[in-house]
Amino acid sequence: MATLRLQPTLGTLQQEYVLVQAWKKAHDYQIGHSYFCPRNSIRPDDGWYRRVIESEIVPLIQEYWFDNEEQVKKQRGLLLA
Repeated sequence: MATLRLQPTLGTLQQEYVLVQAWKKAHDYQIGHSYFCPRNSIRPDDGWYRRVIESEIVPLIQEYWFDNEEQVKKQRGLLLA
């Protein structure tokens, strides 16, 4: 009968593990604020923002969604809207 009591516990443990792994993965894929800190007396304007998005952020999201070009296009569009 211990098996009957253990199954729900292991199921819950597995669900918690999956949630923790998903959180860790999401945490690893966060885009940090440092991309948006201008360097060397650069004045942040629309052109600077677009360059950061195109040269720094879009390559990251291409890696994140390497198998989903539509998602990359959607996210790029949202960032540049």
